Amino acid sequence: MENRLAQSDARRRWRLYAIAILAPFLALAVRLPLNFVLADKVPYMTFFAATAVSAGFGGLGPGLVSTFVGAALAVFYLIPPTGSFVLRDTGDSLGLGLFLSVGSFISYLSGRLQKASLHENALRLLFQQTLVSIGDAIISTDEQKTVRLLNPVAERLTGWSSAEARGRPIQEIFSVVQEGTDGVAVDPVDRVLQSGKVVGLANHTELITRTGRRIPIDDSGAPIFDQNGQLAGAVLVFRDITARREAELALAAAEKRSRNILGSISEAFFLLDSEWRIAEINSAGTRLIGIPASELLGRVYWDVFPATVGTPLETAFRKALADRKPVQLENRYDPWERWYDVSAYPSDEGLSVYFREITEKKQSEAALQRLNEDLKQFTFAATHDVREPLRMITVYVQMLQRRLEGQLDTLSDTYITQVVNGAHRISRLMDGLLQFSRIGEIEAVEPCRVDAEPAFREAIDDLQIAIREAGAVVEHELLPSVMADDTHVRQLFQNLVGNALKYTRPSATPRIRISAQREGSLWVFAVHDNGIGIAPKHQEQIFLPFRRLHGSEIPGAGIGLATCKRIVERYHGRIWVESSEGEGSTFYFSLPAAEEGFRA
Repeated sequence: MENRLAQSDARRRWRLYAIAILAPFLALAVRLPLNFVLADKVPYMTFFAATAVSAGFGGLGPGLVSTFVGAALAVFYLIPPTGSFVLRDTGDSLGLGLFLSVGSFISYLSGRLQKASLHENALRLLFQQTLVSIGDAIISTDEQKTVRLLNPVAERLTGWSSAEARGRPIQEIFSVVQEGTDGVAVDPVDRVLQSGKVVGLANHTELITRTGRRIPIDDSGAPIFDQNGQLAGAVLVFRDITARREAELALAAAEKRSRNILGSISEAFFLLDSEWRIAEINSAGTRLIGIPASELLGRVYWDVFPATVGTPLETAFRKALADRKPVQLENRYDPWERWYDVSAYPSDEGLSVYFREITEKKQSEAALQRLNEDLKQFTFAATHDVREPLRMITVYVQMLQRRLEGQLDTLSDTYITQVVNGAHRISRLMDGLLQFSRIGEIEAVEPCRVDAEPAFREAIDDLQIAIREAGAVVEHELLPSVMADDTHVRQLFQNLVGNALKYTRPSATPRIRISAQREGSLWVFAVHDNGIGIAPKHQEQIFLPFRRLHGSEIPGAGIGLATCKRIVERYHGRIWVESSEGEGSTFYFSLPAAEEGFRA
């Protein structure tokens, strides 16, 4: 490619020098016929034209060649003595010198002019290529707001070619309106020509194309000054921002939907960014906090609520962001004397916090706790105060029964026996009442890893006498580890196996089997017996305190299963029974597996 360009340039140079040599001969051919009139006067007249033509096309080199060839031809053919290069006098020498000087000067000026023209053409070509390559649309106008040119991008956007638009008013080619309306936007050329400064158009403007299509644009205008610093026109630079504007509108719609969703959420919400600034808050949040959103947005959370610094709330928030795990806690904000249930969820945007006031709930819990404590104290005192008189009544009635043995009729013996049995039932009821009052202590126990196997064996050891008396057979599988309290696990087995021993069929050998099966993060234990069974209609009420199905026929206070239910629910498990009357029962209860951990 470069060789072909070099060869083409060389051929062009040879043609220019050939013209420079030929031109003086043509000038001589024109001058010779004039000898009849001019004789030897102004011999160089036509050769000036040859020099001018050669220099005009070829520049300095061809111009000098033409000048010296023309001088030689003039001296040889036109200046006496003709046919030689000898000059006869000083005047001829001066004329030759003058021709050479003028011809050289013409060649020099022509060369400079040609270089300037080439440079100007190169700049014009570069400017045109720049306009073509620029990704933005460009329209140039004069000071009368008449279009001078459009680059290809402007032609494509406006629908006008540069040739068609040239000389037309800018308003006809570049018609802009406010987005979504027909209201005419401010004329950018007017603003540029009035201010003489670079200006940007208003946001959300649309270009009306030649075909009537509306295109969202982003643009600016700048003044054009001439060599004297006078304002000579303006240039508009604009671009199609349809994709960007669609994205902006979609984002605005999404933000509006998000605000509507946040506003519709009944639970209070705020969003903290990575610098702990409040980025969003919904209306429920401002109502609950009692501070307008304008006073919260953009402010650092710890500055707005300094009393939370150093509290478990700060620890939980920072842990949630660091571990990328949600947290939940109940927190009391001391300056307001209010309690809040707080849940925080980390994300790439920061921390999403949902909260609701639970002051009344906490006050009710505190009141209930006080009431429970008072009730426990009252129960303890009442059972203590009743137990001693009751024991004395029982002892004296039994002494009276022994002393009068054989002296009373059958009806009187029956009365005394019923008094003793009633006193024993009242005593058992007092024991059950005292035991039930202590169920609340279950909540205070912290769960840990417990091996259910030894806990079960301890429960069976405590029941050995009852097992031997009933002649029962107790079997079990190897039992797993759970997250609970050792005493609670032992108490579950003791109560359920003890119930199975009580409610046996007279004609059958009691058989009790304990097993466990994994279900997700829980172990489900089963205590199966072949006892008298439970009718479906009674299977719910047996877990209520003091609910007994067999009256005084079977000893007990009726709080064993209620205690089991309270223990299991403490660890977020459940307890239930599957049974048919006369066909035995299977009691199930679930506890969290040890390897899964446990959230109290």
